[in-house]
Amino acid sequence: MSVTTGTTRCRNEGVDGSYREGNAVKNAWIDVNDCAGWLAAVVLGCSAAGGLGADVGATAAESEPRRHEIAAADVREAPLAQSPADAASPLSFGKAWQIPSWIDPRGEAGVNDVASEGGDGGIDLVGFFTGYGGHHAACGPECYECGPMASVCEPTCHRWTGTVDALFLWQNNIASRPMFLSTSTLATAVDANQLQTPASVGPRFGLFYHLDNCHSIEGNYFNVQSFQGEYQTPFATDGYAAIDMASTLPYVVNGVQAMSSGEIQSAELNWRRHAGVVTWLAGFRWVEWNGDLNVRSTSVLGEDLVSSATGNDLYGGQLGADVLLWQGPRGLQINTLGKAGVYYNTAYQSTTGSLSTQPPYAGSARSAADQTAFFGELGINGAWWITDCIAWRVGYSFFWLSGVATPAEQLSLVDISVSPATSSINTEGSVFLQGVTTGIEARW
Repeated sequence: MSVTTGTTRCRNEGVDGSYREGNAVKNAWIDVNDCAGWLAAVVLGCSAAGGLGADVGATAAESEPRRHEIAAADVREAPLAQSPADAASPLSFGKAWQIPSWIDPRGEAGVNDVASEGGDGGIDLVGFFTGYGGHHAACGPECYECGPMASVCEPTCHRWTGTVDALFLWQNNIASRPMFLSTSTLATAVDANQLQTPASVGPRFGLFYHLDNCHSIEGNYFNVQSFQGEYQTPFATDGYAAIDMASTLPYVVNGVQAMSSGEIQSAELNWRRHAGVVTWLAGFRWVEWNGDLNVRSTSVLGEDLVSSATGNDLYGGQLGADVLLWQGPRGLQINTLGKAGVYYNTAYQSTTGSLSTQPPYAGSARSAADQTAFFGELGINGAWWITDCIAWRVGYSFFWLSGVATPAEQLSLVDISVSPATSSINTEGSVFLQGVTTGIEARW
């Protein structure tokens, strides 16, 4: 029996450089390399569906194996049973090698899983690494893109992946900005960081187009609104003194009610390159963060109202990685995702106020600035494949913006007690969001 050495490619019509034994085309070749006893160069067998292939090839004369390396001690020759469905099956002759479970990306290989030397039955070794061929040609987790050690990119077994998630986020770590003092104790009575928000929910959509088993294009969008916070002081006659609330004039009030809101949305387009358990990505992203702060106070002279609105539009490039941490049984998997980039931020602030002082004042002012900003995303996600093509997803995500305008930081930069009102803008704020995401992933 002879084997044509060198590089081969599996095509629909057979294996170039293959050999025959009887009437059977032998479509698996294992060549023991003399480099540290490794078993290398497993050739993919063409299935009845055809079209599967991988460049392989390593001879004993080469100094090191080229790809798909498996420890020789982990693969052993075993009897090959005849297919019960077809007495003339190619499985009735030739050799087979039992596959150790550690090389199966799904963790499903066992003592009954074999890579055959003849026919298209059994499980081919390259199928385990690339996700193509045999029963791995499906759209579930067994379609392991560009497997853990493969270096050949071939047509993928699914073209599209879509995700629909509900994103539950909290705004945390709000920066301190004292707004009113207690006139009796001189301690801070109202601070911007007291406006902690409950969870807000919004949709997140993802769509992936797989160019082959190694490359894909990703589009992603999410929008979460109504990060609403509120804080109110008890009534106290002349109990609170304002601190630079859109005016340099000091004034005292009987009570204060502060309300805030925020909104984030993001759209991104990424190029993804799968390389084993790591998928590298690079792309363009747009992020928008808008915030509002309304402070209403009452005094013996009347009602005072100060409102500040800020907007930030971030445009820029990002880099990131999606790492498979664990591939378990029954279609379970866990991965972590990180993305970060430096962005061009077009920021603005608009502040209005009316004060019932003597004399009363009312006015508004607006400022804008272009600023370098940072945006990062970090998450850990789990998926359970309910069927071959549908998975339930759950995860936890963190988002961080830096170099942005936030409402509370603008109040001391505006003075409506002069005419015309004056203002500038502070873009040194930061926003931190975190929360749970859950939804469905589908492949077709």
